[in-house]
Amino acid sequence: MPGAWEKNPVWKKNFQSNNYWSATENSSNNAYNVNFNNGNTNNNNKTNNNYVRCVRGKQIFGSAKKPRGEKNEKERKTDALYKNL
Repeated sequence: MPGAWEKNPVWKKNFQSNNYWSATENSSNNAYNVNFNNGNTNNNNKTNNNYVRCVRGKQIFGSAKKPRGEKNEKERKTDALYKNL
């Protein structure tokens, strides 16, 4: 049975066949990556040079509104991750 990787070819468009960072950490020194050649996931030391692909997060409806310009916890964590790359 084909996985999501084979079912969704948009994932492969305009990508280098290489490792891309995930936003998920494995430890304080390691984070997960996805190989866009074969779909395998792995973890690497954060000092490794992997590709980065910007994506837009899913909008959640019905959640409490935050004041304009104020970041939520997820946005703060994402900002901190990119500062460390």
